[in-house]
Amino acid sequence: MFWQICKFKPEEAFQEFEPLFQEASAFQDMAVFERNYDQLAESGVILFDVENNTEIKDFILHIDGEQVTLRYAEQPDHK
Repeated sequence: MFWQICKFKPEEAFQEFEPLFQEASAFQDMAVFERNYDQLAESGVILFDVENNTEIKDFILHIDGEQVTLRYAEQPDHK
């Protein structure tokens, strides 16, 4: 899994989840990080690969202003 740096433009719906992303991005404690990502998953937050029409289940996403650092694992059935 390689890190990718992307430009980020939040939509209005992001405001609901922003505190979880901010806290997870600034984590010092792995338990806090995992708890926040569990809460995001339980809330239905997903990444979606639009080119391959697949959901990305395993990812790490750090948001810093307009920059996102993203790392994800492709699904085993993805070629």
